[in-house]
Amino acid sequence: MPSLLHSQRNFVVFIVFMLLFIHSAHGIDPTQEWIDKICFQTLNYGFCSKTFEDNLKSPSTDILGLAELTIELVLKNATNTFTYTWTILNSATTSPKVKPVLAGCVKDYQTILKDFLLASKDFTRKRYKKMVARESAAVKPIDKCESGFSHKSSFSFLGERNEQLRILISMSVIAGGYVAY
Repeated sequence: MPSLLHSQRNFVVFIVFMLLFIHSAHGIDPTQEWIDKICFQTLNYGFCSKTFEDNLKSPSTDILGLAELTIELVLKNATNTFTYTWTILNSATTSPKVKPVLAGCVKDYQTILKDFLLASKDFTRKRYKKMVARESAAVKPIDKCESGFSHKSSFSFLGERNEQLRILISMSVIAGGYVAY
């Protein structure tokens, strides 16, 4: 009887070994799986994937780490865009026709920053559903900023920045959704 038990144990060890071998042979990386799940749901997979690749703190980042990273990326991008817009708004060479639109965009970026600072606190406090709700609300100010340019028949020189911020926010909402639900 001991030999049968011994052979069963060997069989179980063999199966576990084979599963681990097959798993590693296929190169299945849990971090990359999460990144793919998130990025395939965004408007620009390439931008999303490259952004994660350039900013990962560890190659073995879990979904919580990815969610936290996306919040940080939105805060960084929104701060940079806010500063850029503020500088243009206060430039002597900026057209008076565009200044009211830029002033509106400055307020919109402040709203995004406020929402994401609160989302960051919610993340820290493990209030993930509330975090996702705050993140989701942050898309509206971008649309509001962009619509100001179309109403003034002005070229939106914030278009690319707004598009990147929109993608970063969607990354954050998607990652947050995986954490919350």
